[in-house]
This record gives sequence, C-alpha cells and structure tokens, in this order.
Amino acid sequence: MKTLVIIAHPHRLDSYTQTFLQQAAANLPNVTWHPLSTDLNVAQEQALLRQHQRIIWQFPLYWYAAPALLKQWEDAVLTDEFAFGNEMTTPALKGKTLGLVVNTGESASHYRVAGAEHFSLPEILRPYQVTAHRLQMHYMNPLLIYKFEHMDDAAQQVLFIRYQQYLTMTDPQSFSQQATWLAQRLQKMTMDQQLQMNLSQLLLQQQQQLDDLQALLHVDNDLGDE
Repeated sequence: MKTLVIIAHPHRLDSYTQTFLQQAAANLPNVTWHPLSTDLNVAQEQALLRQHQRIIWQFPLYWYAAPALLKQWEDAVLTDEFAFGNEMTTPALKGKTLGLVVNTGESASHYRVAGAEHFSLPEILRPYQVTAHRLQMHYMNPLLIYKFEHMDDAAQQVLFIRYQQYLTMTDPQSFSQQATWLAQRLQKMTMDQQLQMNLSQLLLQQQQQLDDLQALLHVDNDLGDE
C-alpha cells in the first residue's frame, strides 16, 4: 500500500506540529510527503492520487475546517471527469482510502456537547466523510491532535507511533495489527531502541484505552446535559 500525505498548511515551515509529523514519516516506506502550494499542476496532482491507495489530508483546524489551500486544491484537482468518471472511465478515487490528520490548539474537552464548541471534532469534520462517500472512497476515523505544544515527551512518543501506524497500517485501530507492526520494527532495532519502542507502544495502548473510556464518559455526561 502506498500512502500520499497531502499537507494543507499556509505556514508549514513555522509549525512545530508539522515538523514533528514530517520527522515521524521521514523513514517510512511507500509514504509520499506532499505539501500543497498555491501553484498547482493539476495533471501532476491527479497522477499522484492515481499512484497511491491511501490519501491523507493533513491540516490545522481553521474555523472548523481546513485552510483555504485544501479547498482550492479540491476545486482544481477533483474535476468531474476525474472524480466521477464517464461512460468510458471509472472514478479515479473509487476504492481508495481517505484519512484525516487534524491538529487544533484547543483541548479535547472543548469538543463535546458540554464543552466550549458544543460539537465533537469528528462531527465538525463530517463534511470530509461525506466527500469520501461521494468519491466512493473508504473513510478512516481521523487522527486528532490536541494542543501539541503542551505535550510532554511521553505523549509525543505515543503520537509518533500512532501517526506512523495511521499512515502504514491497514487498520490502525486493530490491536493485532499493532502487535505485528511493532514486532516488525523491533527486529530492525538495537536493544535500547527496542526498549523505548516497547514503552511507547505500552503508552499508546494505555492512551487508547483511556480515550475509549473518556468517550464513553462524555456520551453519558452529554446525555445527562441534554
């Protein structure tokens, strides 16, 4: 599987989050890092999409959506013939996978019924799921990054692994696939690196369990608030 990471960030080089993610993706096989600019070559963009099976839209949240760079890209690249096909051709993205990597400066607690934003971030990002459906693509649950600048080293290690898995694993939420992914990487590491990776994977699993528990608690609390 080949993954295309499309970065829509108007100030990417000044972003600590994007720099961190680029470092995490740097040595991954079959992953193409593709920052957008206002100077688009439509044919080249469409060719990149055809060459990859997983498409990732990566961006900071600006007013509950992606920066204008991504909308401009969509309008230019996703032409009717390319996106929907015609009597002679099939839709170019049919059967491919769309994922989102989205970062925000607010905490996760802001994005709930009882929080400041009143809606969860997956709800706010729902238009991208609709887009995937219209393009006949499979939609991955988004990878959400809250307040990166306040993460400690342990949290960044968890994010480092979670991001790599999101780009490369068939099902990043599968624990069995996570175990296989980890085993494959441990074979290529020194003992010190293996220890660090094992600790990071343990932190990741604990974080996922905590996320699941918090999600259930939020649902219960939100139902009580209605």
